[in-house]
Amino acid sequence: MIKSNFGRKDVFCLILCMLTFSLNAQKDWKKAAVVSSSGDTLGGEILYGDWDRSPASVLFRAKEAASVKSFSPDSIRGFVLPDPKSEFVSKPIAIKYYAKTPIDQRKNPVVSEFNGNAFLEVFLRSESVILYSYKDNEKDERFFIEKNNQLTELLNIEYTTSIDGTSFRVSRPYYRSQLKQILAECPSLNTTRLNYNTKDILSLLNTYHSFCRINYQIVFEQKNSHDLFYYGITLGASPKDYPFQFAFDLQILSRNKFNNRFIIFELGRATVRDGYYSDSNQSGQLYFGLYAGTYFGLRSLRPCVFSGFSTTNGFLDTGGGIAYKKKLTLTISTGLINSSILTSQGTYSIKLRAFF
Repeated sequence: MIKSNFGRKDVFCLILCMLTFSLNAQKDWKKAAVVSSSGDTLGGEILYGDWDRSPASVLFRAKEAASVKSFSPDSIRGFVLPDPKSEFVSKPIAIKYYAKTPIDQRKNPVVSEFNGNAFLEVFLRSESVILYSYKDNEKDERFFIEKNNQLTELLNIEYTTSIDGTSFRVSRPYYRSQLKQILAECPSLNTTRLNYNTKDILSLLNTYHSFCRINYQIVFEQKNSHDLFYYGITLGASPKDYPFQFAFDLQILSRNKFNNRFIIFELGRATVRDGYYSDSNQSGQLYFGLYAGTYFGLRSLRPCVFSGFSTTNGFLDTGGGIAYKKKLTLTISTGLINSSILTSQGTYSIKLRAFF
């Protein structure tokens, strides 16, 4: 039997080094234009991120060797990026955060508030209305609509209340009546079943503009559905006497704007190393994996975490790693409940996934 001195401490040290390296990775500067508070346009570069939260500030430089400046929504009117196509403007907003855990019905469900300027991303613009998106501190997307120079948050209030120990979900989709009132020029608009997402609201605004015969522009670029699916391969091994793994992959990214959540299906073959004592039923088994996880960070090189099922590491095969542009990923995982389908020894595995 082949032995290895690669132990648990080594695994955790390697994970720590990988995560530390990601924090010091090269930053992703994108060509951009900043609109100053006086209305002047400054050309240069912005440190761009695939933001899970709307940026509270942005770093800007005129060119690569120039000094870096930080701009907040209080100091500039906004900024524009041609690639990826996006536009952010500074607007004063007042929003409320509601309790995420069950709260007694006699208590105020509002746990905190924000009142101040924020960067809102422009989704649609016409001479009649402007639609904005804002990712709050809890990574929830909120929509704002501006008409006649009046900015209105489209409210979708949800929280859980507790009555005599029994929990009830409170859902108040005020945005449906708000849109009906704001877009009253189009009486045929049906908001009864309107969902609080980009697709449905843009579709409603398309109906509104068509009825009113007003031209409009979609400002942001939403990824096409085919960009959400990738196929690839996985090569894996374990520090101990555990199988080599070769598998074909399918990665599905979430349909939200940032595509940071993913599901991976793997199907392949796992072969026990030469020298490992096993019977014929343990060598060369079919390997299957199903994982769900999320990416973190703002750069091309970012950490990820995942959990799922595999026939090598066992039930709840959980781990983390580093991904480059979400298409090349190095991960370390361990089966939280050890599986004996292929071997009774070793739970750690190192995998390299490449998607195309």
